Amino acid sequence: MTTKLDNADIQGIVLSGYAHLNEATYLFLKVDSGEKGRQWLKQISADISSAAPWLRGIDNRAIKPSTQVNIAFTHAGLEALGLPKDSLDSFLEEFCEGPLGEERSKLMGDVDESAPENWELGGPNTQPIHIMLMLFAATDESLEALQEHYEVTLREIGGITIVHDQAASRLDDSKEHFGFRDGVSQPAIEGALNPPTPGQDVIKAGEFVLGYRNEYDLIPPMPKPDVLGKNGTYLVYRKLAQNVGTFRQFLNEAANGDPQLVELIGAKLMGRWKSGAPLALTPDGDDPQLGQDNQRNNNFRFAETDPYGYRTPIGSHVRRSNPRDGIEHDPTASVQTAGRHRILRRGRPYGPPFNEQTANEARGTLFVAINADIKRQFEFVQQRWVNDAKFAGLYSDPDPMAGDHSNGNSTMTIQHWPIRKEIRGVPRFVTVKASVYFFVPSLTALAFIANGG
Repeated sequence: MTTKLDNADIQGIVLSGYAHLNEATYLFLKVDSGEKGRQWLKQISADISSAAPWLRGIDNRAIKPSTQVNIAFTHAGLEALGLPKDSLDSFLEEFCEGPLGEERSKLMGDVDESAPENWELGGPNTQPIHIMLMLFAATDESLEALQEHYEVTLREIGGITIVHDQAASRLDDSKEHFGFRDGVSQPAIEGALNPPTPGQDVIKAGEFVLGYRNEYDLIPPMPKPDVLGKNGTYLVYRKLAQNVGTFRQFLNEAANGDPQLVELIGAKLMGRWKSGAPLALTPDGDDPQLGQDNQRNNNFRFAETDPYGYRTPIGSHVRRSNPRDGIEHDPTASVQTAGRHRILRRGRPYGPPFNEQTANEARGTLFVAINADIKRQFEFVQQRWVNDAKFAGLYSDPDPMAGDHSNGNSTMTIQHWPIRKEIRGVPRFVTVKASVYFFVPSLTALAFIANGG
């Protein structure tokens, strides 16, 4: 039986990354008055973008909106808005607790420079975050006008403080700051409007939207009552600073200054060439046409053509974040296992492109993950696949791109016959600057929250 999603009730950010909207601002709000907070929600509720299909013109092409608006809440925010205790207690434990705590921080790799005490947002030394208002636009000018509009509504009603705002802007060719094309591999959602591309895993809707069956053929736990939980989901926000200078210096030293070897080692760490072309399909050199071809650039597995990692290293970022059929001895079981830990990524770069003039400016990725079970999906991937130095039989190899290398003994193993290559002393290229867990309610649930439950 095919899943039928209630697109008009699901917020748009859940099912779309808004690829046509290059500019974004995230407003982080604190509710000082529950009554005025609810009043503001009632006023802006009609603005919140749904996942309903966009209108089509006479040429049958979608008329893409020039702006989109979405909203999410922390557990403390829902409490501040007056949600009843029985509803507050019905959310997932990790959402209620948030990303703080010594044990969780250690498992997540949020230590040393990345420790919560050093965060700009969401840490023990920062102001509480209750709401995240996500604004997306096609141009700087339209985004500025959109942001000003909502700042005016907040000033007029009062009772809500803007704690922080974070701008983001897509880079050329959909790349991230290390220079690799981003967002190539995303799961397809069963019942979603867009058909899957070749090689794209079709994952049960319940992995990403509450109220539908998941990969265990179960309907995951939902907040109560059902009007609050159904068609909602959880969102993980993390601000990840990227040290591009350190990354480039590391590659140059590992390659002894050889430009071609720099590109190859970078691709081995990532699992793809900078164009997005996967090593699994073109191991000997980059193929920009393949990288740009969404019908081919994600259509590969590991078990049959590369079981030992001679093309795509076992510990590369691509292979760790989605092991496909290569994590267990049985490829079918491996695909099933991987399917139970997928997330939807909705992140964007922030900061200017790296060059001599901007080298000292802040830059990185605003990591945004959509999942129905934070612990089983996002936290599992971060703990067991990204940070585990013994992933898939390795010994001291956290994820080379995004893992925790704070102990100073990290290795990147590049499998090769007859002798593998080990690059030792891999530094940390990414520093966590913020982390917050949110709930993204349906449009129906948003009205429920605005009315105090």
